[in-house]
Amino acid sequence: MRCGRWMLVVAGIFAGLAINSASAQPAVNLTGTYRCVLGCMTGFEGHTASITQNGWDLYIVTESGVTSRAWFDRDSPTSRIWIEALHQSAVYSPDGMTIHFDHGAVWDRIGDPHHAAIAYCARRFRSYDALSETYLGRDGFRHSCP
Repeated sequence: MRCGRWMLVVAGIFAGLAINSASAQPAVNLTGTYRCVLGCMTGFEGHTASITQNGWDLYIVTESGVTSRAWFDRDSPTSRIWIEALHQSAVYSPDGMTIHFDHGAVWDRIGDPHHAAIAYCARRFRSYDALSETYLGRDGFRHSCP
C-alpha cells in the first residue's frame, strides 16, 4: 500500500515537470517584420518594424527606429505584450500576424525578403538606421546593410 502511494507522488511530480517544460515557450512566435498600417507616428506611415523573439523575451525596433525590450504580459501571456521604452502594452492576434498597441498603432506582419534583411540588420547593429539602411561602423563611417 505504501509503495502505491509513493508511485502516485512520483507520477505527480513528473506530470508537474512535464507541464512546466511544455509551458516554457509561448504558443506564438512573433519574430518577423511588420508594417505600420494605422496610427503610426507622424511621417512613418507604411514604414516597417521588426520583432525578434527569444522565448518569453522580445526585442522590438519600431517603425520610427526606437529600439526596446519587450516581453509577454504576465497576466495575459496568450494575448498581450508589454513594451518597455513605449510604456504601453499591445494585443497580438492568435496567429501573430497583427499587433494592436494601446495607443492606437496597428502593425501587420509582412513576408518581403528585403524587409527581413532590414530587420536582421536592425537586430545586429545598434546604430542601424532603417531609413538610410546603414549602420555606424567601428571605423566611424556608415556602412550599408543589407
